[in-house]
Amino acid sequence: MPEACAGSAGVRRLYGRDLPCVRLTVGTGRRIGRGLAFSLALLTIGCGWRGQQKAIGYAYTAPATLNLRAELGLRAETTATLEHGERLEILETRRRFVKVRTTKGAEGWTDSALLLTQAQMDDLTNLANRAGELPSQAAATVFDTLNVHTAASRTAASFAKLEDGDKIDVLGHRVTPREKGSPDDWFLVRSHDGRAGWVLSRMVLMLIPDEVAQYANGAYITSYHPLGEVRDPETGTSKPNWLWTTSTRAREPFDFDNIRVFVYSPRRNSYETVFTERNIRGHYPVEASPEGGQFSAIVEEPDGTRMKRVYQFANGRVKMAGKEPWTDPPALPEVSMGKMFDTTPPHEENWAEKVRAYSKWWLGI
Repeated sequence: MPEACAGSAGVRRLYGRDLPCVRLTVGTGRRIGRGLAFSLALLTIGCGWRGQQKAIGYAYTAPATLNLRAELGLRAETTATLEHGERLEILETRRRFVKVRTTKGAEGWTDSALLLTQAQMDDLTNLANRAGELPSQAAATVFDTLNVHTAASRTAASFAKLEDGDKIDVLGHRVTPREKGSPDDWFLVRSHDGRAGWVLSRMVLMLIPDEVAQYANGAYITSYHPLGEVRDPETGTSKPNWLWTTSTRAREPFDFDNIRVFVYSPRRNSYETVFTERNIRGHYPVEASPEGGQFSAIVEEPDGTRMKRVYQFANGRVKMAGKEPWTDPPALPEVSMGKMFDTTPPHEENWAEKVRAYSKWWLGI
């Protein structure tokens, strides 16, 4: 204590424990905490912005899983494993390869053919929405891992994988040429999670029971539907009747050339053919009443026009009930191809919007 004050009465050194306790309200403490977090966030974002390599483009992951590599080459270290649809920033290009950065900051190299633009992602969503409106032509499965493509082409990006035993709905059919070899035969399929894409038809197994499938005799089953049931009076069990369409050869410009109806015979304990129509040029959709009273198919007439043929099924017999002109529905959405990545980013909040949002959060507005 200074000498001048040494003799002052009642004067002593002041310590922190002598100060009164200061209590903060819950709101004040929260605002101080938010203010510190806000300042740290701005500092972190600002420092990170100055230190990061500038993006020259933007894209999304196409495959179900994608490994980024530290350098070009399959033996290079994996820097990150991505899932379909993750947004990426393009940092560099080397021929068809690109260096990308994820939203978490991981960087690595990949093939540009494994990326999708924003327009392609939108096209894929439109295809799934349209596929959700189409009637199933057959329930099917796959017997090995199978890539689902954005278009009916082997060069189109794959965005999902079907595993052995996965169930799918067959919706459409298309034949596409190849530069070398025979054309490819494709099915448009819908998975259980609603995604839709194209798969090679030869890798798809129709789930019609074997006791009916055995009658295909080498033909390709392209659709099938139940047509009511037959009850066995002795056993009390029921067996479904079946409608199917088949194609004698693959890679045809139509979907089927044969319609056939099977009815179960309890007396013979087997299926019997009660109706068949051969040598036609048929097209999807084939539709049937689950109760078995009626079914329809689109068939080309000799002059090339398409008619919807309606058939009645009753008492184990089939007869044509009539024809009506058919107008093809709008073409399926196509996923555009060709562009490597977008050079402009999708809409994001600018700095003013981010600061405004942080301010509202800090003030509790």
